Amino acid sequence: MTKEVDMVLEIFNQYKRKYAKLIREGKGGERFSIFSDVNKISDEQLSMKVLDNSRKATSSEELYLNHIDFVFSLLNRQEKEIIINDFIFNTIGGWWIKKYSRATYYRLRNKTVNKFLFFYNTSDNN
Repeated sequence: MTKEVDMVLEIFNQYKRKYAKLIREGKGGERFSIFSDVNKISDEQLSMKVLDNSRKATSSEELYLNHIDFVFSLLNRQEKEIIINDFIFNTIGGWWIKKYSRATYYRLRNKTVNKFLFFYNTSDNN
């Protein structure tokens, strides 16, 4: 599973770099990002924001971000929480201890990684 985890880490490291570039160019502020608090919006609102971003995309960076945002929007809340804590914000280990047993957490994490990579590789990767 380490290879798959490393792939997802690299995907989100690229996401962070491309998003930072858009911000430096003054284009990042108006777009929705998975750095937003996704727990405060419904899945339907998230899908609409991702769709709105895709309509406005003009650069390769925006297309890449849209692709990742789209894949992220396909995950359920539990999977999004794992992606956010483990791959986006790289939360120090143990954020999951009050929610899951070790075995459950790693089972869910592995399932999430595989599902994310499946959607990433099978959706349109502009």
